[in-house]
Amino acid sequence: MTAASDNVYVGRKITLPAPAKINLFLHVVGTRPNGYHDLQSVFTYLDYCDELTFEVTDTEKVEIFPEGFVELKDNLIYKAYQMMEVYRPRNTGLKIYTEKNIPSFGGLGGGSSDAATTYYALAYLWNLDFSKVPDATESSKLGADIPFFVGGETAFVEGIGEILKPVDIPERWYLIIHPNEKVSTKKVFQHPELNCATAKISDTQLFDFKWDNDLEPLVRDLYPAVDNAVRWLRLYSDNARMTGSGACVFGEFDSENEARNVYERIPEGWNAFIAKGCQKSPLFEKLSLVSKNFKL
Repeated sequence: MTAASDNVYVGRKITLPAPAKINLFLHVVGTRPNGYHDLQSVFTYLDYCDELTFEVTDTEKVEIFPEGFVELKDNLIYKAYQMMEVYRPRNTGLKIYTEKNIPSFGGLGGGSSDAATTYYALAYLWNLDFSKVPDATESSKLGADIPFFVGGETAFVEGIGEILKPVDIPERWYLIIHPNEKVSTKKVFQHPELNCATAKISDTQLFDFKWDNDLEPLVRDLYPAVDNAVRWLRLYSDNARMTGSGACVFGEFDSENEARNVYERIPEGWNAFIAKGCQKSPLFEKLSLVSKNFKL
């Protein structure tokens, strides 16, 4: 491929969503010798998204804006680019503009979702077959939540996040509260009081128990702000609970109006938003519109 032919890529641009997720339940069912934990969970998408814009340049540099939000070496967007870099057309670079809406340190998968969106954006911009996007096993090396965002469907998730089976879940409305607390995932998973021995279930047993989160009791003990948010939200939603390792908690509602009525009563000092659950990823919905080569 010559430099002249490579230049046809310069100026190509695409804007894509990176959706949030919630864990409808989360069980820790074992530990591994390397320190990782075996999990079982159901992940579903929310129609609440970061927005990422990618533009091909002729600078042979990768620039992510706004700068300094996360150091480049720690930025999952950049790490996702590095996994795809082998396919980069010569004499091209990238400018990536990020509009962050998903709260950080919330258990909503924002960084992982940004990484998955990066895979698909680069495949589109570089005219690659979408099969070049890292699969569940490969993408799990970058982060445990990323295989879910690569997969595109609500799923029963096992292992460290790399084993997924699509599952149909009623699409409900959610009120998500972030009580302005930063929960350390590492601290939670390494805590000696964490329950790591919940009995495994099969995908046929998903609706046979009340959905809960094994990390929640410990996180509520360690972070009173999360405990307060759960207690408050359970006044209006019976099974309000934490997502991921926190700090976000969510309540389920049958309609947007029900969720909004509770939203309007939220105490000052908490951040919150309302979102609809989605069986399919909003990213995949957008890709099916912009690329004739992408099939849901």
